[in-house]
Amino acid sequence: MLTLFSGVLILAAVAAALLMLLSDSWRWTIAGLAIQYLVVFLLVAQIWPIGLAAIKLVAGWLAGVLLSMANAPTQLEETFFSPRSARIFRLFSAGLILMIIYAITPSVNTWLPIPYHYLLIGLMLIGMGVLQFGISQRPLRVILGLLTLLSGFEVIYSSLEGSALLAAILAAITLALGLIGSTILLTEQPQEKA
Repeated sequence: MLTLFSGVLILAAVAAALLMLLSDSWRWTIAGLAIQYLVVFLLVAQIWPIGLAAIKLVAGWLAGVLLSMANAPTQLEETFFSPRSARIFRLFSAGLILMIIYAITPSVNTWLPIPYHYLLIGLMLIGMGVLQFGISQRPLRVILGLLTLLSGFEVIYSSLEGSALLAAILAAITLALGLIGSTILLTEQPQEKA
């Protein structure tokens, strides 16, 4: 049975993923990433000690800081679609993925012995991450999709295993994705001649 807190976390995770998917402003996109990692922290803090759960929050926010330091205001604009048609397509795709995940989660829950809302949020984040990096060629969207996919995996796997080594490895992967993404964004920007 879902509690009110679980329902709020589900809605916040979906809202953060949709904000990252639909926004063309890099500031709103990074804000969506921060909200997403806050939701992951609140979920994992219910199972793990606060210190281990805080690793996910700090690593996710640092990855967001690394991506925002690349100052990529033009990295989210798609060139082959008009902005309105691209948003409509992304919204319908996200709705389809969310409906499919909501439909298959009860049968997946028979295989994975974890609480339902952990599995639902984890699968939603994985699906939205795959959609994010699957339909875009922009490096920032691809990195954000990979971070979303990884955070969904973290939600599911943290409820199965609670080791400190796992938390450190996943935090290192998150930071590496943020560093690689910011490096790619910085090398793609046109160099100004002095």
